[in-house]
Amino acid sequence: ILALYTIGDVVEGEITGVVDFGAFVKFGKEEEEIEGLIHISEIDWQIIENPGDFLKIGDKVQAKVIDLSNGRASLSLKALKEDPWKEIEKRWKKFDEVQGKVTKLNPFGAFVEIEPKIQGLCHISEFGTRKRMEELLTQGETYAFQVLEINATEHRMSLRLKSFDSAQDQPADAPAETPESALPIAETQKTPEPESPQAGQ
Repeated sequence: ILALYTIGDVVEGEITGVVDFGAFVKFGKEEEEIEGLIHISEIDWQIIENPGDFLKIGDKVQAKVIDLSNGRASLSLKALKEDPWKEIEKRWKKFDEVQGKVTKLNPFGAFVEIEPKIQGLCHISEFGTRKRMEELLTQGETYAFQVLEINATEHRMSLRLKSFDSAQDQPADAPAETPESALPIAETQKTPEPESPQAGQ
């Protein structure tokens, strides 16, 4: 039955199951129905954590056939949507300052939403440790970032936290310096010297 289809075909089907890694969709004529898989990465251009937030059993969908190997059909919904990365290099360039909302903190860095469906990564190496990253960033908050790299083909943007240059100069657990602690030690510890006995006494 798969031989009836070729890569690039657009099919109409019905969602038959939603799992952590995507959704199953039944398509084709009633007597020749095929069940294909829409992987989580092919549901939409934005990063998706839970396919169930976007698809429900019984939903009618249009999908594009993107692979027909190993006796299975792989489908894509996002292939029928405009790629939001298509002209991103016209809007943003290397070293540009951007405002972005932190959407997730991972062991390998922070995902940052720059535009709807456009997320960049501020790699953990920019902070040194996960603890330091979590001290500087809060999920859901917006910060100023600098663009380090944009690759529209691979849908990748690397970012750096703008305020981190000054933040990394002072260790997170270093005590704040006060005027008293900043005084020269000789002055803070100076005591009056005893008077010398008068000659001839």
